[in-house]
Amino acid sequence: MDTISLNYYGYVFDASGYGQAARAYIHALYRAGIKVSVVDMGSQPRQVQDDVVASLLGQDPKADFHLFHGIPPQWAHLAYSLRNVIAMTVWETDTMPQRWRNPLRHAIDVWLPCTFNVDVFSRDLGKQPFRLPHTIPATGLNGAPCSPHELANLGTRDD
Repeated sequence: MDTISLNYYGYVFDASGYGQAARAYIHALYRAGIKVSVVDMGSQPRQVQDDVVASLLGQDPKADFHLFHGIPPQWAHLAYSLRNVIAMTVWETDTMPQRWRNPLRHAIDVWLPCTFNVDVFSRDLGKQPFRLPHTIPATGLNGAPCSPHELANLGTRDD
């Protein structure tokens, strides 16, 4: 079987929730054996360092898929000229923004982190998105290993 190749577009060095999630997904895809090329869409200096993500920077013009992670209107202009676009996003309310519909309909698949999002988006898109829960990061924000208790915020107490 041939290796799947993927261009991952996102705000990968931002200290935001989207940035944290992007780095965790990139690490997971890389560990799964996907040939990942990373396209940083951030316009500001790097807020977070990640050696693995940095080593994957570059765009593969022949990639099998183009995964756009973030707010759809912010990446739509890049995605419209590409084939095999996958959209990954998240939304907190019970109505998907109107401006998101065209970019998400352009995508061959839409990946969302929770059942709530899948229900909301499927109603507005007329197709069933894929539920892909957030990954568990291998390290904390400072690069130190995380224990399962820290990830779940269930650390031991001394009292």
